[in-house]
Amino acid sequence: MANNVQPVDIFKCTSKADFNKQLNIASLRNKSVIVTEGANGKGAAFDTAHAEAGAYVTTADVNADCAHDIAQRLHRERFHVQFISTDVSSFSAQTYAFKAAIAFSPSFIIDIVITCASLNDSPILLYTQVMNTNLTGTFYITHLALRYKCPLGSRAVKATHLHRISSLVLYSPPTSQIYHAAKNHLILGENRPFLRTNLIALTFVRTNMTMGTVDDCVKGVMRIVCDEDVMNKVYGRAMAIVPRIVPGEGERNFDLCDDGEGFCGGREMMEKIEDGTIRNNYWFYIIKITEERQSRL
Repeated sequence: MANNVQPVDIFKCTSKADFNKQLNIASLRNKSVIVTEGANGKGAAFDTAHAEAGAYVTTADVNADCAHDIAQRLHRERFHVQFISTDVSSFSAQTYAFKAAIAFSPSFIIDIVITCASLNDSPILLYTQVMNTNLTGTFYITHLALRYKCPLGSRAVKATHLHRISSLVLYSPPTSQIYHAAKNHLILGENRPFLRTNLIALTFVRTNMTMGTVDDCVKGVMRIVCDEDVMNKVYGRAMAIVPRIVPGEGERNFDLCDDGEGFCGGREMMEKIEDGTIRNNYWFYIIKITEERQSRL
């Protein structure tokens, strides 16, 4: 039988995501989702949003207490969630989590992989521990997503998609967070060569580690996983998550145009810095982390 799959034009840019388009949350029903480091903050919010939309969610995290609490709460509401204790710096532990997600899936495949693993550089933690989680753990997730992916063009189900949680540090002036920046540049480097991946570049979202609102992150992720115009693109998009200044979830999020036409995100970033969308929030963040680091000296 002849192979009808057409070669991908690597120089062709996909169109920007339309943030005004109505989302079809029902499209997540019965899909299988695995969220790494999904026990608190952004990860927990992603667990909840996908479960409430009808997905089968596997949260892989080393924080057993928080993860059990989330899973039990969602179970009581009759949603499909399982917790797998997972050290993301361990390849065998992550492999077990991926296999558990496949077994939990109604179609025995993983539809969506969301990466949230991250540790800040801190004098309390060994730098090797930070690197094992942020760098090695991220690489393991990518490898396993490729290993257990559903092939593009499968007749039975749609292709597996990998959504990476990253930071606007990738597109901004450098900060003093060496390992955080290194991890995010690893994500960007892995994201560009692969098919069916999308990148969520957080501004500085208020969780245990950052500032802003988690709701903005959820809105950005749901834009990707529920918008079939985005999900069906062979080469994905990079979305910037910007905190709100007035009520309305995710209203300041935007497509970074991280492609040739958008000068790898540079054009959109300069526009948003010049109009104040990013500048004020970004420099407040720089001052905040600089003060925190100086207080440790």
